[in-house]
Amino acid sequence: MTDRQIELVWRCSSCQHQSLGRHAVCQGCGNPKDDSEAYEMPADPSAVATVTDPALLAIATGGENWSCKYCSSHQRNAAGECRQCGGEKVARATNARADASDPRESRHARPSRRLVFYMLAAILGASLLATCVVVTRRPRPAPAPAPPVAVFAPSPRTTFTASVTSVSWKRTVSVETRQLVAHEDFTSDVPAGAVELHAAGQHVHHEEQVLDHNETVYDDVEIPDGFRTESYTERVTCGQDCKTIPRTCKRVCSGSPRTCKQKCTNNKNGFASCKDECTGSGETCRDDCTGGNQSCTTKYCDERRTRQIPKTRTEKRARTIPRYRSEPRYAAWSAFKLAEWVRTGGDELTGDDVSPVWPDAGIKEQDAGSDPPKLGAKRIVRTESGTVTLRTDDGATHPFVPHSLDDLPSFAVGSAHRVRVEGAVVTLLGDE
Repeated sequence: MTDRQIELVWRCSSCQHQSLGRHAVCQGCGNPKDDSEAYEMPADPSAVATVTDPALLAIATGGENWSCKYCSSHQRNAAGECRQCGGEKVARATNARADASDPRESRHARPSRRLVFYMLAAILGASLLATCVVVTRRPRPAPAPAPPVAVFAPSPRTTFTASVTSVSWKRTVSVETRQLVAHEDFTSDVPAGAVELHAAGQHVHHEEQVLDHNETVYDDVEIPDGFRTESYTERVTCGQDCKTIPRTCKRVCSGSPRTCKQKCTNNKNGFASCKDECTGSGETCRDDCTGGNQSCTTKYCDERRTRQIPKTRTEKRARTIPRYRSEPRYAAWSAFKLAEWVRTGGDELTGDDVSPVWPDAGIKEQDAGSDPPKLGAKRIVRTESGTVTLRTDDGATHPFVPHSLDDLPSFAVGSAHRVRVEGAVVTLLGDE
């Protein structure tokens, strides 16, 4: 569809009167239109009448309005000078600087009626404010919004207050004497420092697999023995079975309905150019026919045929298998003695208090001398262990092993401690 022209409207910012686009001045107050007063596009352009008057069509197609740089009023594109103040559409280059520097000397600097209206309104408003004393109270500032509260998922508790429910300890004192201890081993493995070494015969060191004999065994083997003829039946193609399918037709329609919507472009001169924009291809129909031809399937027949099948026979074939036996291999065996620390006495004490003591070994530790220690030298070996049972404030019971039994006095039954429990590990944080 070809373009058509429709007339728009604009609303005066001074008196709010709505004027047709053909008018460059307000039909209510007479103020000229300026850039702040836009032409309004109708909600349904298709409901607006088409412009047919030749004079209005000339305006609609005559190009965009231009704004006077002196009084800001809108002028038609064909107008060479402003009808409001007389200003030219394009200022002459020779007078441009003079007009800009002293607008009072140019005939284009005449104020518009709208400007005079605004000046009178400003003077009237100032006089009214001068006769009135307005007392205003400073508004109280709004309270600052509360900061958002972060919500965290609770983590498993690990720190507790624990009380001691029981204590146990054990201290052991062992007396060891440097003595010769008898040993036996293969002569090649006797360690350095062995004394009283003497041969003690031979012992089996390991066993070896040696060839005992070769054994002949017979296996059944299948070998070729000519061919035999075999008859069989094979299914083969032997033509086609065909039948005629009757022709049938059905009317099939497809497509989307054609819809059109009018789209208008503002000419920026009080008028708009409108044309139809359509979507959809419309409905198309065709005859969808099937049949009218032959449908054929392959035909199969049974056919007798022969083929050669290889034959085999069974024969005994001999092969040799080696058989092995185990034979011991002997090595020299020796008896010897080594100087070692041997426990020859000692004592231990246990308790459930917080004052552990060492048992009396009954001897004093002797100087073992240089390395290796002398035979007959004695030494004292002390070992200790202890456990404290703690009950945390959640009712659970945990064993705790102190670093030394010298720390037991701080774990009297009933004393309280801060602990961290992580699985089976209990860490002491401090006393309550």
